[in-house]
Amino acid sequence: MNTKYYKNSSKSVMILCLIVALLSIQAIFTENSYAVVNKNLLTAIKYHSQGKYPEAVTKYTEIIENSPLNLDSYYNLATIFEIVLADYESAVHLYDKAISIAENKIAFFMPGQEGKNKEELNRFVAKINKHKNDSIEKMFTEINNISFPRYIVLKDGKSLSEKPLVKGAKLKEALTGSRNEFQFVDIQNNWYRVILSSDKYAWINGNDVRLIYQDSNKSITLNHEQKTKRYKWFVNSFPTHTLAENARKMIEK
Repeated sequence: MNTKYYKNSSKSVMILCLIVALLSIQAIFTENSYAVVNKNLLTAIKYHSQGKYPEAVTKYTEIIENSPLNLDSYYNLATIFEIVLADYESAVHLYDKAISIAENKIAFFMPGQEGKNKEELNRFVAKINKHKNDSIEKMFTEINNISFPRYIVLKDGKSLSEKPLVKGAKLKEALTGSRNEFQFVDIQNNWYRVILSSDKYAWINGNDVRLIYQDSNKSITLNHEQKTKRYKWFVNSFPTHTLAENARKMIEK
């Protein structure tokens, strides 16, 4: 018997077995991770459909952090930003991410296996693009029209933070009275920025939000300088959009 050949052959078999074992472990982890993502997505969609928007935002954000290519989470989260929070800038950013993920999926379909899935994705991309364009148009309209402030209601016993990502970091100055309602400005990674006073802001973690609502009894109107500044931002952000020319004309007024 060729001892050298036998040793090499045994070594090759061992390596092959190790590779198979590793692939099996990877497959198990992948299957488990997909199961967790799908379960979380169903939970997020349930919150979303029930109008529990803070909970839905938190859950979609968690999914995106753990599964950054989850198309449905980007799209669903974007619709909340557009329709509920009226945060059109963030909505456009999320729609862009969803479009990029969908287009990459389309590009990597194998020839002969495109069929229905590719057609569905193309229709989905068209749908996302429409939402994106709607958000851009709403953003433009909001500059010259009256808008309504949005408010965050804090859960009982929860506190504000000086900055995001440091949950529970207390404010240096204690809040007066039992105030738990604040005007909402924007959101970053499930942290809501709110107004304390004319020159002070604080942050609320999404898990601590009880309610988000828009007050139609109050209104916000921009002055000429503020409008001009927003129109310039619009032109720089969306130079090729059909409304960019309208924004340029408004700047020149």
